Amino acid sequence: MTVTNEELEYVEKYYNTAAKIANDAMAASSELREAIAGWDAVAEQANKNNDFTRASAWDAINDLNLRFHNEGGDFRAYLVNARDRASTVESWARSKQYHAADILGKWTPEGYQPPSGPF
Repeated sequence: MTVTNEELEYVEKYYNTAAKIANDAMAASSELREAIAGWDAVAEQANKNNDFTRASAWDAINDLNLRFHNEGGDFRAYLVNARDRASTVESWARSKQYHAADILGKWTPEGYQPPSGPF
């Protein structure tokens, strides 16, 4: 099959864009994992407090949870959902990046199998 330079340039742009999306999603997922761990630490610390700050801490936690109630749960659930979405986007974009890399003859992970069928 003969491919024009314009088509190869398009695939190169596609490759670069997919890589940027996958990398940004990976970074977002990592940041969200850290935010979830931080939130869990806040909740654990609030549970351990036996002094006068306990009620204030739980008031703040409950206030934040209520703000995210319309998002399908509490604040932690919102963070988990966002992390899962970021991971899904990363996986999708990475597969597009590798497909374009295969077309361009660039590196792909060992064992990569491009999709079959018409392109």
